[in-house]
Amino acid sequence: PQLSCYPGTRLKLTTEIQTWFFDHDRQWEFLWLNGPAGVGKSAVAQTVAEYALENDMLGAVYFFSRPNQRNKYIQVFITLAYQLSIRFPGYRDFVGAKLATEPDLLTKTPRIQFRKLIVEPLLLLSHERKRVIVLDELDECDEEDNQHNQLEIIELINHLLRSNISLPVIWVICSRPESYLKRIFARPDYAIQCWREFLPIDSEESRRDTEVFIRGRLKEIHERYGECVDEGADGSWPPETAIQQIVEKTSGLFVLADTFLRYIEDSETRDPDQRLGEVLAILDHSRITGSRNPMHDLDLFYSRTLSSIPDDHWLITRQILVASTFHTKRDQLAVQPLCNLLGITRAKFYAAMRRLHSVTHVPEPSDAAKTPLHFFHATFLDYLTNPNRAGRFFIGRIVTDGGSTIAAGVQSPVLSGLRCLESTMGLSRI
Repeated sequence: PQLSCYPGTRLKLTTEIQTWFFDHDRQWEFLWLNGPAGVGKSAVAQTVAEYALENDMLGAVYFFSRPNQRNKYIQVFITLAYQLSIRFPGYRDFVGAKLATEPDLLTKTPRIQFRKLIVEPLLLLSHERKRVIVLDELDECDEEDNQHNQLEIIELINHLLRSNISLPVIWVICSRPESYLKRIFARPDYAIQCWREFLPIDSEESRRDTEVFIRGRLKEIHERYGECVDEGADGSWPPETAIQQIVEKTSGLFVLADTFLRYIEDSETRDPDQRLGEVLAILDHSRITGSRNPMHDLDLFYSRTLSSIPDDHWLITRQILVASTFHTKRDQLAVQPLCNLLGITRAKFYAAMRRLHSVTHVPEPSDAAKTPLHFFHATFLDYLTNPNRAGRFFIGRIVTDGGSTIAAGVQSPVLSGLRCLESTMGLSRI
């Protein structure tokens, strides 16, 4: 599940969106919330979706995610239809009858599915009060022609709204401000009628909210590991200068603050003081090099984290990271099957991933049979697959082929594991 906004953050924006939900005289039926990677769009999306659910206004949600392999365009409208059928009894009856007469509808193109599974059933329910459909991280929709697929979703919704067809839904779409998305929203001949909200990184509000988040999370770490830290004379931790240094360098970038705090809290080491010192050392290094780009600090952190992996573990760690980039038509492999396919023991898996708990969710051994590894943030996958950013930790570029996504350019020890995946999971080719 996505994480909602930390208490006390993004209050102005989330309140405005919640008010918009209930405004019968609203000017727009469509919100495009956009901003750079790591600024907290998904947290806002999760927060407003939870609010809509609590107030019986939620229609459906779809959270695209490359790291978690939930990014197939062909699944979007089927998933939305399933969720709408749970919340609209009349909708469920219509769709059930439609599928009984057209059983191949689930294999039709998304454009046909949108018309027959979303528009036509909801037309019969136009008298119902509005419900919210949330599509988060649209730019993560990443199949063979990702731009085309993303733009088609926007075009379908816009065409619907321009046709003056009244459906009992309002739309919230969140994404990065990719150039091709900005172009379609800016086209004067296309006239997308929507509320456009941009979340900047280094705004006064973003900096204030990240400071609330940083102070709150450090307080929680202090309460959890109080006996493991050197408190000040007044019982405080950490020093105010350390807090201010982290606040200043994160520059309103939630993903950077969150990644640093996960590292400091790491339950494997249980040494917040040492971890805090390492984070401050990274920030000092970026100050010396004169970087003002918070993503540079994030790359430094990722490099530092991966550098902590012992050399005799790195080969296995790399195999695991490469295998975890596979996007298949099946669910992502859980830890134990992944170990079996790569020919490593479960103990070796946990030893290889021991230093990466701040950037990946590593399931407990008791859950290894059913729970996969996943990356906390798409920025980590972006880093690993960009040779200019990752340097010696580059695992290969991501190449899409025939519905499957693989890491290209990997070395032969990794390929042996991937060939096993190919034969077992039916990938078209490596």
